[in-house]
Amino acid sequence: MLFLCFFFFQAEDGIRDAQESRGLGDVYKRQVLQRMAEWSCKLLGVERLEDVMADHVRAVKGMVDFVQLYHRIAARRLAPAGEFAGEPLNHGVSWLLGSRYMLDRLFGDEAGVWAGKVFAEEESDEQGWNVFEDDAHQVARGEIDEKTILAVPFKTQVESSALNTIPVTKLTYPAEQRWIFSTMCEEIVCINDDLCIGIGGFWPLGGVRNGWSLLLYRGDKGRRPEKVYL
Repeated sequence: MLFLCFFFFQAEDGIRDAQESRGLGDVYKRQVLQRMAEWSCKLLGVERLEDVMADHVRAVKGMVDFVQLYHRIAARRLAPAGEFAGEPLNHGVSWLLGSRYMLDRLFGDEAGVWAGKVFAEEESDEQGWNVFEDDAHQVARGEIDEKTILAVPFKTQVESSALNTIPVTKLTYPAEQRWIFSTMCEEIVCINDDLCIGIGGFWPLGGVRNGWSLLLYRGDKGRRPEKVYL
């Protein structure tokens, strides 16, 4: 009987120690997230990530800083849902691959200029859609009467990023009939509920490791509040 009692109390102590370890792990995780947030805010020139707007991201100079920002923002594990206006940024190999031209003129297959994405709501298996406008729009402001078209569906999955081990929202195009776009992949992470960044690329050319940067925003985060697609 004494032996059984001793074993019971030892097991209790073991459970209590494990709980303390998990608590310390949570503290460490919060500290890491805080440091990443502070670095991101310093790079973007804001006090809080909730204050970041599209212009702050547009001002990031070079793909190196953009990828570093991507790594740190990915740790927040915020996933996009709903409608976002979008634009490719002048980072990476966009100018070399002509990705801006491909997104604007070829990707839509005569649907128009790429202008954003519509993601399925959370906990939904529905596919997402790309949004295209009937003409090119300015970055800072668009015309209210521009027609929009939903085309080129994509599938979303939460998987480890090809750039790190952090889970991110991955977009693939399994239903795409055109070979080059069927190999396109994108990874999206969100700075806040209304502003996300991503990296896209083609698998034969190295995927997101050798791709281009993109920006997604809605409401006044991009100062284009008139953009509503549905």
